Amino acid sequence: MHRFRRAIVPAILCVATVAVPAPRVAAAPEASPVVARWYAADQVRRGALIYAASCARCHGGRAEGAPGWREPLPTGYLRPPPLDASGHAWEHRFEELVDIVSEGGAATSGIMPPFRETLAEGDQHAVIAWFQSLWPDAVYQAWLQAPGCSAPAPAESAAAP
Repeated sequence: MHRFRRAIVPAILCVATVAVPAPRVAAAPEASPVVARWYAADQVRRGALIYAASCARCHGGRAEGAPGWREPLPTGYLRPPPLDASGHAWEHRFEELVDIVSEGGAATSGIMPPFRETLAEGDQHAVIAWFQSLWPDAVYQAWLQAPGCSAPAPAESAAAP
């Protein structure tokens, strides 16, 4: 009888091990597609420095905008808006963003001074690259798909000042 147990018990364990299905492992969630951006990491770093020196005083240290930015001042002008995803910067084509930085905010009811004399075009692009880097992929994708949007080609946007 002992020989029978010795032969049967291992056989049963072997069959049980094979017959028991392995636990199911959930498939890894599909990764969100990476949204390619027009700028390079070095532009974002340079843009952060330029933004801190030239823009943060009015638009906020993290591009959050001035408090009450949606409400006009008594003069009718608007306070500096957020440049992060909470504002409306993503609604402007790249050329419009460059124009606002270069020529100032007067054309859009703002009080922003023009930076055409103080920031080279490459530096203006770097500032835009920095605040666009704050935008989540969904906001950046909406900007890319907006009618008339034309992000600059990487080669032209990466040009040094």
